[in-house]
Amino acid sequence: MLWVILWQTQGTIDACSNTTLTFTDTVDWCTGISDTRIQIIKVEDKTPPNVLAPVDRTVSTDPNGCLANVVLMPAQITDACANIKRVAITGTNAAGQSLNFVLNQNGGFVFNIPMGTHSIRYEAEDSCGNIGFGIMNLTVIDRTAPVAICKSYLTIGLGQDGRGRIKAIDFDNGSYDNCGIVRREVRRMSVACGQTAVFRDSVVFCCNDVNKKIPVILRVWDLAGNFNDCMDTVLVQDKLLPSLVCPPDISVDCRFLFDINNLNQFGTVVNGNLGEIQDSIVPSNGRFVGYNGVALIIVNIL
Repeated sequence: MLWVILWQTQGTIDACSNTTLTFTDTVDWCTGISDTRIQIIKVEDKTPPNVLAPVDRTVSTDPNGCLANVVLMPAQITDACANIKRVAITGTNAAGQSLNFVLNQNGGFVFNIPMGTHSIRYEAEDSCGNIGFGIMNLTVIDRTAPVAICKSYLTIGLGQDGRGRIKAIDFDNGSYDNCGIVRREVRRMSVACGQTAVFRDSVVFCCNDVNKKIPVILRVWDLAGNFNDCMDTVLVQDKLLPSLVCPPDISVDCRFLFDINNLNQFGTVVNGNLGEIQDSIVPSNGRFVGYNGVALIIVNIL
C-alpha cells in the first residue's frame, strides 16, 4: 500500500488557529483501488497577552478637594500570535471595593480617586479570546498644606492676676484645608512671661507686655501632617482699676509736724495684688509707728 500526499494548503478556522489542510490519496497497487482522506492539523493559540503594567505610583490629592485626578500611563502589551482586540483598566481599593471608573483603552484620565492605596488592573484580550493582565499600585495621599488665615489684630486686657491667655483658635480667621484641619497651635515670636518657643494650644501675656504689640504665629495642621503658618499681632492692655489698700488710721501727737505734700510719712498705698510691702515712719516727737498697706501693725513707744 502506498500513501501519497497529493496537495496541502493552509487556512484559518473559527477557533483562532493556524490550520494546515492535507489531502492524501491512498493507492492499493494490488487492486488499483484508491481512497482519499483529509487531515486537519490545527495549531491553536492558548497563550494570553503579556501585560506589563506601569510602575507603582504615589500621587497627591487635588488642591481643591480630597480626591485625586490621575493620568494613567499605558501598559506594555505584547502577544506572540494574535492581535490585541480589547484593553480595559479598572481599579479596586484596599477593601476590595471597585473604584468608580472603567477605561476601555490603554491609559488615560481617571477622576475622583480617594485617598489610600488602590490596585489598578490593566486587562488585555487578544483575537483568540485569551486574556492577560497586569497590576499597578496607585497610592493617593494629601500633600497639600492648609491655607492659614489670621485675624489682623487682637487686643487683650490682662486680668486681676496680671496675666491673660488667648486660645489658638481665637487667632483663626477662616483657615481651611482640602481634606480638613485637625488642630491649631500658637506661640509668641519672643520668649517672655514664662513662655517658650514651643507651639501650644494657647499663648500667655503678662504685665511686661502692657502697651506693647506682641507678634504671634498661628500654625494649622491637617490630617496628613501638613501645616502652614500665619502671623498676628496682639496689643496688651491693662484696663482694670487698681485694687488699693490704704494705710490704717494712726494717732499722732498734736505737736507732730508733717508735710501735706509728703504723705509717705504715714505709710505706703500699695496694690493689693503685689503682696505686702513693709514701711515705717518715725514722727519727730519720738513716737514710732510701723505698719504696711495690707495688715496693720502699730507699736506705740512712750
